[in-house]
Amino acid sequence: MNFLVVDYRGYGRSSGRPTVTAMMRDCHAIFEFTKGWLGENGYGGAFIVMGRSLGSASALNVNGDGSNFLTK
Repeated sequence: MNFLVVDYRGYGRSSGRPTVTAMMRDCHAIFEFTKGWLGENGYGGAFIVMGRSLGSASALNVNGDGSNFLTK
């Protein structure tokens, strides 16, 4: 199991100014980067997106229409 933790702009150790628009843009960029990296490096297991507190909005947004479900 691998676990990736991110800080959105303006939170944690990241720089920038926190806005909802930036957070939603960042979550899609992070998702696409991670999905690509996993594929390029031969990882084929489940890819589970989880958000906690503020991150739950990002987790829901990144898969809002269901198209980002990965299947075996």
